[in-house]
Amino acid sequence: MRIHLGHFLDSGSPYVRVETPAKLNLFLEVLGKREDGFHQIETLMCPISLCDHLLVELVDENDDITLELELPEAAVFRKISDGDSDPAWKIPSGEENLVVRAARRLRELSGCREGIRIRLDKQIPASAGLAGGSSDVAAALVACSHLWGCWDREHRKMIRV
Repeated sequence: MRIHLGHFLDSGSPYVRVETPAKLNLFLEVLGKREDGFHQIETLMCPISLCDHLLVELVDENDDITLELELPEAAVFRKISDGDSDPAWKIPSGEENLVVRAARRLRELSGCREGIRIRLDKQIPASAGLAGGSSDVAAALVACSHLWGCWDREHRKMIRV
């Protein structure tokens, strides 16, 4: 994950730009089911050069969290045999998107009131086993933490909220 902190020249508002690589599972073993319904796993992942890009911008206090989703041009026009759009690019752009849900939860836990505008330039297809969604969520949490002051720069981790 590559992170760039900056300020827009015209408005002076802060932003965080994050590059999130796709990852290949080199090894994956399901160890069992946990009490919360999720599976306990052991895995070894390797990042590859295919990346999504997030641009997260702080907006006015009491504003909402919004997501602008950009898909590759070829994905927008690609159709599968039954005429429906390719499921690899059926990525939610509203409240059901995991990036939005994670940012909302962090905002709720941190008590921050500023809004966030997230632009997600999606290059990693959904449901391809490349960890694109989880990388995007992690990047959004890191970016929002920086902008909302929940990030411990010295120890490179989120402050407990």
